[in-house]
Amino acid sequence: MERDLYNLRLQLAQLTGKVILEGAEVTTELCDGGGGGSEAEEIRKKIDKKERDLFVERRAVFRGWLKNVFLGQAILSLAVSWIMVTDPSILFGRFDWFSSVNSMYVKIWKIHDKFIYTLSSLFPYFHWLQ
Repeated sequence: MERDLYNLRLQLAQLTGKVILEGAEVTTELCDGGGGGSEAEEIRKKIDKKERDLFVERRAVFRGWLKNVFLGQAILSLAVSWIMVTDPSILFGRFDWFSSVNSMYVKIWKIHDKFIYTLSSLFPYFHWLQ
């Protein structure tokens, strides 16, 4: 489709008398010198239609890619959720804090304390939290 668009732009440049330098980016604005009669108008209409189709096609490809990313995230989330519900030791069994409830409780309590003290220092009205 892009090759067709390129060829149509070059035809438009020929019909309108526009000179395109070699190696320059070929855009519709660069190739359209104005005029050219009914033949040039037909080519302009074809170029416009191809540009719209190309824009829709590019968006569709991006949507497909993005859809695949979200699908992969959903599958990964389902697998991790299944493991967490059935046997979380598969993921966390090698960590010592997983088998020791007491050490995990102390870590959570320390985090809780730091959070509360930070809140109470930032907002003095929350002194009742301590």
